[in-house]
Amino acid sequence: MEKDRYFKEGDVVILRAELPNKPVMMVDKIVRSMIKTGTSSLLGIRCFWYDRNGTLNKHLHSTKDIRYATPEETKKKTMT
Repeated sequence: MEKDRYFKEGDVVILRAELPNKPVMMVDKIVRSMIKTGTSSLLGIRCFWYDRNGTLNKHLHSTKDIRYATPEETKKKTMT
């Protein structure tokens, strides 16, 4: 079983799903919502990445949908 790890701003992540051309992303912000009881609830992890055209993309992901990118994945996905 994988040890619980918490994402923080600046972490380099990638989607868990096996998709072609999935982007290597950077965590932009941990998005939380305040509840009336004074506690906060995690809504998701906002990540950003640049596509092949150099366009900035942002998306809110569940922590279950992303994982830390390995050094090999990071090197393989760099833009030329």
